Amino acid sequence: MRNRCGLFVCAFMLALASFTSTAVFAAEETGTFPEGYTQERYQQDKEKAEKGNAQAQFIMGYLHQLPVVAFVTPDSGKAFAWYQKAALQGHAQASQVLGLMYLKGDGVAADPVAAKRCYQYAADRGLVEAQFALAALYLEGQGGPQDYELAVFWFKRADKQNFPPASIALGNMCATGSGVPKDMKLAFAWFLRAAELGNGDAMLRVAGMYRFGSGVAKDVGIAIRWLEEALKEKNRASFVATNDLSWILATCADESYRDSKRALELAETLVQSGGTNPNALDTLAAAYAANGLFEKAIRAQEDAIEKLVEKGDTELVSSFRDRLELYKKGTAWIEP
Repeated sequence: MRNRCGLFVCAFMLALASFTSTAVFAAEETGTFPEGYTQERYQQDKEKAEKGNAQAQFIMGYLHQLPVVAFVTPDSGKAFAWYQKAALQGHAQASQVLGLMYLKGDGVAADPVAAKRCYQYAADRGLVEAQFALAALYLEGQGGPQDYELAVFWFKRADKQNFPPASIALGNMCATGSGVPKDMKLAFAWFLRAAELGNGDAMLRVAGMYRFGSGVAKDVGIAIRWLEEALKEKNRASFVATNDLSWILATCADESYRDSKRALELAETLVQSGGTNPNALDTLAAAYAANGLFEKAIRAQEDAIEKLVEKGDTELVSSFRDRLELYKKGTAWIEP
């Protein structure tokens, strides 16, 4: 059995996503910005910034941080300076961005302590990404001692604002017993909450837990329904969902869930769209075999094994070769 539900997402790495939301906020706050943003408007905002307008300073920081408009050359040092001016006037979004810049060493020397201080300020004022990032710092012990209790506190504050990454982080803590008692049922509940909020990664976790009966009663039918939802996301989650759904439809021990034709359609689409990693090829081979196309199954499985060897991933080679031998005998692989 291939357990493909291990999609543990490190909470600390997810904190880096905070900048995206901040950038979107900047666009919303300025109406037509950045679309239709002119040099004349830039000069007006710059004058306001130089006179001490905090929002204009924030805009200057954003313009200098990313290649947003052709007439402003990105300069992380200048971006940091503008964000700092805004933050010193109490601009919470600017403080949040400074947290990320301090954390990454972008435009300033890396300083986790300063990052934590900036995130704390923004988190106290209700910015959900900052609350999440602050929780991640406590979880990882960056910028100060590791503190699981405060990590849970801030993840829950972010979760109350319907922020799926926080729900996923709490689920991961419960699933791994990191700072809290290991509790797969509670982990499932957190993942389900994030999935119901529309998070594709959480949908994959929920599907995997239903598929293998982890933290919830096993139900392949519900697992399939969640994978179908994840397919709609059109991102990394949909890529994984395509692979997992194809595998189930081709190899499920319960024949009532098998659909070899659709399994092959999904697997071929996955590979044609760039999914040439060993697992995708393994799935394609299984789908070929489920449709009686054993010569193609053999070639795909041999390619999968070759890629495993190239990667030095010897752990899966044995199971991949077992399936290859079945295909050579004209037998499809069915999950035990």
